[in-house]
Amino acid sequence: MIRSYSIVRRIQYSDCDMFGRIKPSAVFCLLQSAAVEHSFAVGSPLVKPRGGTAMWVIARTYYKFDRPVTVNEKIFVHTAIRMPLAFAFYRDYEFYDESGKQVGMATSIWALTDRNTKRNVGVGISAGLKSMTKISGSLKSNRITRFRFPQSMIKTGEYTFTNSDLDMNGHAANVRYGDIAFDSINLDIYRHQFISELQI
Repeated sequence: MIRSYSIVRRIQYSDCDMFGRIKPSAVFCLLQSAAVEHSFAVGSPLVKPRGGTAMWVIARTYYKFDRPVTVNEKIFVHTAIRMPLAFAFYRDYEFYDESGKQVGMATSIWALTDRNTKRNVGVGISAGLKSMTKISGSLKSNRITRFRFPQSMIKTGEYTFTNSDLDMNGHAANVRYGDIAFDSINLDIYRHQFISELQI
């Protein structure tokens, strides 16, 4: 287990698909909730970046489950960050059920970006980051590599982003991408399987 900050959530009906399994958007909401609550708990600047034009963005997220997570389950989410790189840092997560068995994991890359120029700015090792790694530092070393698309792909539809898709930074919220991908899956195939891995 990673030395971490933890939250617990019971999976609600609104978190699930028609088969009672957790939707990708609900997984991403769990990850963001754990990250933000961790930041508030230690008074970290991750909640409110320095400078009026700086903003935190999630560059990449990957998750993997060993089995479907279903409605009304109580899930424990443990999260910890690694010491920052030049322009970003990794945050790791682990999912456990009520019996204490690990049922999944996730990793995300957070980058500090200038709102105006859209360029990355140095993260640095602030007091807040030091406190977060001291209290709940992760020793994991896995990386999220750039996703390589298959050579042959089938167009399943088009999507137009609307106001409700935007987050506080004026960007399409990361949680929306998971459901957009989910909407492209053939239900006849999905009915007998589940989304075990996803990267955005």
